[in-house]
Amino acid sequence: MEQTAVQTELNSGKSSLSEELSRMTPEDAALFEKLQAAEAAKAARAETSTDAENEEVLCDEYGFPFEPEGYYNSAPLEFEEVAKALWVVLNNLNYTATRYNRLSPYYTILMTSLEKDI
Repeated sequence: MEQTAVQTELNSGKSSLSEELSRMTPEDAALFEKLQAAEAAKAARAETSTDAENEEVLCDEYGFPFEPEGYYNSAPLEFEEVAKALWVVLNNLNYTATRYNRLSPYYTILMTSLEKDI
């Protein structure tokens, strides 16, 4: 019986695989066994998992999964937190505006922003 090109390629692939396996160091063999055990455990978990675990994970257009609901606190900031944040911004604007020359165009831009924030 004649072998096709695909069968020949498959047979040559088997021999190169066995050659690669024979060249494995003991450390590589131990790592290979660990990987096989991990894959077997993963397959066993997949067989015994519930439907909720097999649910499809929704992702955004870049491939990142959406955050679970309640993962972080989305409560509005308290008055003190908002006031502190504004105070920091105003102090930084004031410090920067006082460093520029009064005739600089940047000074007028900063002062306009400072006045608006106050």
